[in-house]
Amino acid sequence: MSQRVAIVGIGQTYFRSKRPDVNIPEMCHEAVRAALEDANLEAKDIDTVVYGNMELFEGCYQVEMWQSDYIGGYLKPGTRVATGGTTGASIGVTAFEYAASGLADVVLALGFEKQSEGDSRLGLSYSSDPLRARTLALGAIGPSARAATAENGV
Repeated sequence: MSQRVAIVGIGQTYFRSKRPDVNIPEMCHEAVRAALEDANLEAKDIDTVVYGNMELFEGCYQVEMWQSDYIGGYLKPGTRVATGGTTGASIGVTAFEYAASGLADVVLALGFEKQSEGDSRLGLSYSSDPLRARTLALGAIGPSARAATAENGV
């Protein structure tokens, strides 16, 4: 039986085209601190963290490995979500599933992007996967198109 789920706090950073005053972990810390304050919670109350960003677009990889201590996730279980252009929605769905299933009571869902430190062209590539000898189209549209054509036998 699923648990009832609610969003109890939200936090966002100050939006500007560029934020040279903070690096990515510091920027994420701002949002998490605001969300925890909004929810009247502390970092110790977080059971698990769901992280996500457009890794290939920013060139910032394995965010869960290098910013956990900035966001209250140190020594806590976490899941990285990277689904291209659908990452933001996928983070929310994953966090909901953790809470609804009863695996965690308090789930921190963190999505971020700081394009001033990345380059979107990194993720708009089309390359070959040598391990599976197939082409790999990165981004949200490529895999969806592949799945649609594969189901039709094309």
